[in-house]
Amino acid sequence: MSLELKEIFNQCIYRQQKTSLNTPPDTSKARLVTQVAGGSLADYLGIQKGDYLLQLNGYDGINANVKLVPDQGVTQRIEYYLPRTNEALVIETNGYPMGIESERSPEGIFLNYKGRYRRPDDLYVMWRSFGDDALIALAIRWQNRKAQWLRKTLPGVFKDMAMTEVELLFHGVALFENGQTQNGMMFVGEFINNYQHHHEMHFSGVAHFYWYQELKAQGKQEEAIAVLKESYRLAPVDRIKRKMVLEGLMGIDDQVEAKRIGHPFPLNYQLPMLNRRDTIVSLSEYLDELEDHQLMIVCALGGYRSNGPYDQFVRSYIQVKQYFGDVFSGVNVIAGDYNNDWTESEREAIASGLNVAVLYDESNVVGEALESAGSPDIYILDYKGVVVSECDFERISDVWALYLKYRQKKVVELV
Repeated sequence: MSLELKEIFNQCIYRQQKTSLNTPPDTSKARLVTQVAGGSLADYLGIQKGDYLLQLNGYDGINANVKLVPDQGVTQRIEYYLPRTNEALVIETNGYPMGIESERSPEGIFLNYKGRYRRPDDLYVMWRSFGDDALIALAIRWQNRKAQWLRKTLPGVFKDMAMTEVELLFHGVALFENGQTQNGMMFVGEFINNYQHHHEMHFSGVAHFYWYQELKAQGKQEEAIAVLKESYRLAPVDRIKRKMVLEGLMGIDDQVEAKRIGHPFPLNYQLPMLNRRDTIVSLSEYLDELEDHQLMIVCALGGYRSNGPYDQFVRSYIQVKQYFGDVFSGVNVIAGDYNNDWTESEREAIASGLNVAVLYDESNVVGEALESAGSPDIYILDYKGVVVSECDFERISDVWALYLKYRQKKVVELV
């Protein structure tokens, strides 16, 4: 453990206690640890992939708000279960990010998928990470709610089934994977034609994945390949990537995943601030003010600033800046929509004194240079203007990796 990490550990971990258990605890309401950042606090504590987050501040892991940004200094009580040693680990921290990625377990999703716990993203997690058995089981559960969906036609689907639009999609997925491809595509097609633009991109990625398979079965190879590429752009996950590899689309051109990393940002923009049009922000001047170990963030928006992913990015940036601020310097938000109404997350960031500049790109010169397809597009630049990551701050393990790499540069400079 580095001297610096020891310092962080001593400041942030108030208490840690391991207890041997006679019997394993119930993990149906826990979150499954899927990744631990090397060199992070969690790594030092011995937490590993496959462990369980049982409780966070008294809430079961499956219902805990792991994205909540705590006030600095407020004690967080976290309980983990370590199955390899059959131990419970209780820690109390000041809220410093531990370096853990976790997901609701498939058992937990299945047992808790009802009432106010119907979370659309849980269905995506099951599909992306745990296969189709659980989705098929959920489809049977809907059938047992007297939906009788196999005998229903689409016009009455919402009234008779009490399904959300995302449930409609995954209901079709479950049918497709259960061998009822025609019925399944009826529901998937309904989502594509009428509802995909109402939801986040990864749901559309799933829908396109099954559209690709339908076109492939019809012998429409060229159309199928185009749809598969779009599916991977919308949802770049391993399940879709495997099809890309089988079709010869990955490995030949791996730049599909991160085509700008390692290259200079394509444009030295000079843009006015949205709220102070007479103030021009230049990328090169901003970079000149960075120290060698510092990084800046460029957030390019396709249009308006009130979409959910952008709001989540700003909230994640607040947390990152709070704990890793000596490396991450500030954000330039590039907006093509002239809207001077600040979002709640933007107001929170600015009120906290964080360096968030919203710039007005009236002619979309930055968007065209980036060939932006999504919103937001996140680019992290070093002091030379080279893109070092497209991390969107959703995965704290990625943040830890960048922090440790560039914080070490400062340590070397000081030595």
